[in-house]
Formats: sequence, C-alpha cells, structure tokens
Amino acid sequence: PRINTSAVAALVEEAADNGPTQSRYVPPALRRANKDAITATRSIINKLTVENVIPLTEELCHLFTSGKHSRKDVTDSFVENMRVNCLETDKNLTSTAALSYAALARGIQLRFGNDLAAPIVESLCQVLEEASVNESEDTACNCTVMLAQFYLLHVVDSRLIITLLDFLFEDAPTSI
Repeated sequence: PRINTSAVAALVEEAADNGPTQSRYVPPALRRANKDAITATRSIINKLTVENVIPLTEELCHLFTSGKHSRKDVTDSFVENMRVNCLETDKNLTSTAALSYAALARGIQLRFGNDLAAPIVESLCQVLEEASVNESEDTACNCTVMLAQFYLLHVVDSRLIITLLDFLFEDAPTSI
C-alpha cells in the first residue's frame, strides 16, 4: 500500500516536480561544496539538544542563506542525518530526541516555508512506509514518535496524521 494524501501532496509538491534524479557529471568544486555542506550540517546535528535548539536553528538557517552551500545539499544532509541517527536504528527514539529534530524542522519551516520542510516530512513518510512493508517495528515506532512531535509543533497538520493512522491500521484486526 502507498501513502496517498492531499496533505503530503501539498507539502511535497515542489519536491515531486523535480522528477527522478539522473546521474550526471559533478565538477570537483561542487563535490567539495557538497562535502562541506554535509560536514557543516552534521556538526550542527551532533550538538543538537532541547536546550540549544534556537542557536542551532540559527546556524542551520545561516547555512541556507550564506551562499556557500546549496539549499538542496543542506536539506539532504539534514534528512540523511535524521534518518541515520533517529529513524533507521534499532534503538527506541525518545520523545526528547524527537522533539529536538522536530523543533529544528519547525524553525526551518518558519524561516523558509514548506519548500524546505517538505523533503523532511516526505522522508519521514517514506521511512515509515518502508518500515511498514518490511515489518521493522523499531523504525516504524521511531517514525511515529518523530511524526507525533512534528504534529505537536505544527510542522504537519492533522490530515497527514489521520491519513498515516489509516495507512498503519489498514490491515489491523477490527475487533477490540
């Protein structure tokens, strides 16, 4: 089953318009810039706690606006770090850790709008869908905790959450 909702579609409209990525030549200077963006983003993510979300959000926003790194590289790096550190792990994600990432995503959304928040939400939904198909309970739980924090901080709205709940309980038994 595929997640198909107007809430997700509205959030990821711009990302979907880009179409499939094709392999192409990337000059060495751009590869270095991409590596620098990954390193800078990872440095911010590694320092992330609830207490320092605001200054780290400012640092991350500076990466987006500095002109040294492309927005796509910084966003992709953030999403990949979130996937590796929080979602695709066999450890249970705590609400506090999820809150830090959700607050950082909310700060990005408030500063730049849904254009940059959409790939983050889209990645969460994809990981949740893959976890559901692969029956990876830990990953599915971690995605659910993260999406709950995203909802509490108004990164996503209730339509997406309801659609995801419908998706998750699609094959569940009807008796209580």
